[in-house]
Amino acid sequence: LKHGETQINGPSGAKETTLFADAPSQLSKNVRFAMRKVPHAVVVVTASTLESHKPNTETDFTGPRPPPLQHGMLVSSFNTVTLQPEPVVSFNVKVPSKTYDAIAESGYFEVSPMYGQAIAEKFAQSRTNTSGGKTLPSKSQLEGARSFGLRCEWLKDKSIKIGDHLIMVGKVVEFLHRIGGREQAVTLLYCAGSYRFPSAPTTEIWRNGAKKEKRTRELAKIATMAEEERQKHPNGTKMKT
Repeated sequence: LKHGETQINGPSGAKETTLFADAPSQLSKNVRFAMRKVPHAVVVVTASTLESHKPNTETDFTGPRPPPLQHGMLVSSFNTVTLQPEPVVSFNVKVPSKTYDAIAESGYFEVSPMYGQAIAEKFAQSRTNTSGGKTLPSKSQLEGARSFGLRCEWLKDKSIKIGDHLIMVGKVVEFLHRIGGREQAVTLLYCAGSYRFPSAPTTEIWRNGAKKEKRTRELAKIATMAEEERQKHPNGTKMKT
């Protein structure tokens, strides 16, 4: 493909688009290096190939819940697309992917923004296993280590393939509180090769910096007004305060 050319086909039913096919590899390296310093939420996406992954309907309160997790991965691209008229979310997945295969088979996936680093790291490690041989944390372990959960229905016709990644789009069908209904925890972040939380000291530094910047602007404004007044009254008349 030529630079900037797009291609639309889709044996899988998803739109397929290739952008900047001949972009220099150094540009990709520069962007990757820069983006490593941009904090992003640590989010786990899981899916089961079984029908019991689907949420209970209003008329089926006693139906089966999802079985032990079969496939899951850590993503850095999770975000909301819109909240109206109904909540829709998205994330990116590199294909081939067993988690993607499970989503395509069941039509559903579950999103878990994490606060438990140990459990999150297990999903990061398992992502490199293409044979599916690694043992994932149990569903109860995941539920105990996440801030909250979202059960989503995959919107296949809204999903787009770009290069070797798929932008997955899903409609939220159920909000999942933490085990025991405990208060939502702050979501873990990943930046520059390490996990971290938004810390109070960092927030305080930002606030202090904002206050200092505001004071600097105020002083600059006062100095400007004083200079204007001096030019209006070169004989030394003082500015009224």
